[in-house]
Amino acid sequence: MQLDLIRTMYDYTYWAHARVLAAAARLNDHDFAATPLGGLGSVHSILTHTLGAERVWLRRWRRDAPIGMLQPAEVPTFAALQALWHESEPEMRAFLASLHEDDLSEVIPYHNLSGVAMAN
Repeated sequence: MQLDLIRTMYDYTYWAHARVLAAAARLNDHDFAATPLGGLGSVHSILTHTLGAERVWLRRWRRDAPIGMLQPAEVPTFAALQALWHESEPEMRAFLASLHEDDLSEVIPYHNLSGVAMAN
């Protein structure tokens, strides 16, 4: 039952990602890269961080140690970022489809990006 809820939440997440990416697609290069007055970082850096975090967690769940967070320089344009996002979604969906309810209670050991051993 929990697994159905998690899959539904990811469906919503990808629906929201599509809306955010559609809005970002309307920005010119300058606005995409500019840091707003609030100091939250550029749209480019925020979207890169969001995608990077999802990719890090997927690798941890697969027992494949990530080597670091995705950096804006690795996806220097909106088109590059969008393409990587479109590659990552099917990976996550395939992983979610492979899970069984019992998998949700499994403790997963991993190292954080600073090398500290963790388990969740």
